[in-house]
Amino acid sequence: MESHFIYNPTGIGSHCHCATLCEHQGEIYTTWYGYVEKENDKAQIAVAKYSEEKKEWQKGILPFDHLMNSNCGNPVLFSDPVDKKLHLYFVILKHHYWDSAQIFHSVLDEEKNSWSSPNKLDLPVGMMIRHRPQFINSDTVLIPAYHEKENTSYLYYSIRPFDKWEKVGEVEGDLIQGDLINTEGTEWQLLLRPSMDTPHYVFRALSPDNGKTWNTVLRMNLRCPLSGVAAAYFGDKKVVIAHNNTEKFKRNPISLSVSDNYGINFIKHLDVENSEEMELSYPSLLLDSKRRLHLVYTFNRRMIKHICWNESEIF
Repeated sequence: MESHFIYNPTGIGSHCHCATLCEHQGEIYTTWYGYVEKENDKAQIAVAKYSEEKKEWQKGILPFDHLMNSNCGNPVLFSDPVDKKLHLYFVILKHHYWDSAQIFHSVLDEEKNSWSSPNKLDLPVGMMIRHRPQFINSDTVLIPAYHEKENTSYLYYSIRPFDKWEKVGEVEGDLIQGDLINTEGTEWQLLLRPSMDTPHYVFRALSPDNGKTWNTVLRMNLRCPLSGVAAAYFGDKKVVIAHNNTEKFKRNPISLSVSDNYGINFIKHLDVENSEEMELSYPSLLLDSKRRLHLVYTFNRRMIKHICWNESEIF
C-alpha cells in the first residue's frame, strides 16, 4: 500500500473536493475542484498526473485560465483507447447553486499539453456527472448522470467524439451520483447514494441490456449518510465499494466494503481512515491495468488523498 496527499495548484485557494480518477496511456490522472471558501463561489478545475518513476503526484494544473470568474465543479476524466484521447467533463454553474449546473466537455492535446476550449453539451440545466463513463463497445460509452433538482439518475449513450449524449435509461427514487460496473456481458450495476429522506444506505440498480432499462433497485446492507459512493469490479464476482460506513449524519470514516459474490454479501469492511474531527468523503475508485486499486477522496476539504493497494491486499 502507498498513500499521498494532492494539493491545489496556486491561485484557487486552499479548499478542494470531489476528485475522480482515470488511467490514460498507462498513467494515472486525477481531477477535482478547488475554491477559496465557498464551493459554489469561483471554484476551479484542477488536474494532476501521477509519476510512477518518482512515486509521487506531479504538481496540479489549472486547465482553464479563462474560467477564473466562473464557478466550476464535479470534474470527470475518461480515456479513449482507440484514438488515445483524454476527455474531461465538468459543470459550470449559471447561478450560485448546483441546480443551475451545465455540463461542459474538453479534450487534452498531448502534443501541446493543453486542453481544448470547453464545449457546452446540449443537456438540461441541472444535469450533473460524478463518475466516469464506461465503454459498452469500441465506439460507445455508457454515462451515469443525475439531475440535481429532480434527484433522478439518468443513463446516456455517447459515441466518439463523445460531445453529444442520448438518454437511454433512468433510475427514479431520490438516488444520485451513480457509479457503473460491468459484471457480465451486457449486465451492469449502478451503485448510488441516497439524497433527501431516502434511507441512508447504498442502493444498487441492475440492468441486463447495457443500461437501457433498470428493472431492479435494491437497498444494500451498506450504510451511506448522504455522501458519495464509488465501486470497482475485479472480475470473478469480486466487487469493492467505497463509502462512509456510519449510521450517523457525518462523512467519516471512509471505508471499503469487499464482496466475492457481485455485491450480494460482503466478506469484510475496511475502515481506510477515521476521524471524528474532519470530513473524509466523495471517494473515487480505479482498478488499473496492473490490477492495483486506487482510491482518492476529499480530506477535510483541504487536500485530496490518494491510496493504492495491490489486489492481494484487498482480497
